Amino acid sequence: MTNQIEINIQDESNEERENLLTSVDTVKNEIVKEYKKHLYWIDALRILASYMVILVHSSFYTLYDAKFLSDGWVSSRFWDSISRPCVPLFIMISGALFLDPEKNISISKMYKKYIYRIVKVLLFWNIVYVTVGKFIINGINVKYTWNKELIFKIYEETLMGKYHLWYLYMCIGLYIITPFARAICKEKKLMNYYISASLILSQAIPNVFTLIKLFWENRYIETIGKLVGKLQMNIIGGYACHFVLGYYLTTHEFRNKTKLIFIWITGILCELFTYSMKIILSKKNQKEIGEFDGYTKINVTVASIAIFLFFKYPFNKLLTIVIRNNYFKTTLLKLSSLTFGIYQIHVCFLELFLNLNIKYYKRNILLLVPVHALLIWILSAGTILLMKKIPFVKEFL
Repeated sequence: MTNQIEINIQDESNEERENLLTSVDTVKNEIVKEYKKHLYWIDALRILASYMVILVHSSFYTLYDAKFLSDGWVSSRFWDSISRPCVPLFIMISGALFLDPEKNISISKMYKKYIYRIVKVLLFWNIVYVTVGKFIINGINVKYTWNKELIFKIYEETLMGKYHLWYLYMCIGLYIITPFARAICKEKKLMNYYISASLILSQAIPNVFTLIKLFWENRYIETIGKLVGKLQMNIIGGYACHFVLGYYLTTHEFRNKTKLIFIWITGILCELFTYSMKIILSKKNQKEIGEFDGYTKINVTVASIAIFLFFKYPFNKLLTIVIRNNYFKTTLLKLSSLTFGIYQIHVCFLELFLNLNIKYYKRNILLLVPVHALLIWILSAGTILLMKKIPFVKEFL
């Protein structure tokens, strides 16, 4: 997983961009001054995250033709695995732009403005996918017969949405807990404690016990794992952790280059871990196993942190030079503003290609799936750009 809530915030208005201040109680004054500025590296990161989402889904669609454990299957699982940070990155961007405790966002405004907009967008796209997507594009060429079961399916899909729109439902949940998350971000010690507890207790420790269980069956250790599970630490983890983490990573200065390099190397190793575990466990069980590719797994979170900080520091230095060119700056902002719509519509193009049997990527999945994902991204961006010119429709993009 796309402006989703993070995209909504930076595009809402110049007024909200100007309010991107961070509490002077939690960071130094020079960081506050930097945080006031428009964060162009966030725009670039958002574009990358939207592409990574499409790469995950493009990899999935290759499974219609790639035999289990074939070279094509192994290649598609590679792109799927290394793109897993996409959703955490989007949520971290949301936290970076939305959790400033100094911003004046009342609970009433939260529901009337932000949650209302997400619900409106969801309803629109659910209808698009249950009509155009289901009956016109019809990616897998299903023949429908009008009966009570089909009517119920239409009703169900109108409420539940297409598979990728789960993210928008989750965004509503993040909006609802935002007042609590902002309160946590207001106190530096509390924020540090929350992030540490969440990463260790709800992500790292469960991952360790899962790893042990998969490769070393020991009922004594399994019992300890069950005991830890009884703590129900998932109540403080999950996507809420990514939300707060995004604000922390944006406002906290990492001045030690050695630590940054360590984080980046660890991030690369975590990406490789995600992929290798997918292949090893799938071969062992003779079916696809995704124990470690969940968006809230510690390996995926660490990889997301590494990418986030890479964009904040070395990439941002280069970007600062490039955006002196007004054309590049305008293009960057325009593409960033399209990513919410790209996320919504890209599955239409994936399924259209499937319906038309356009599967050129089968020739070399390792090389061509990223190209296919880029093509889908470009088509989606162009379509959203045109749709934004339609008065009524642009409200849902």
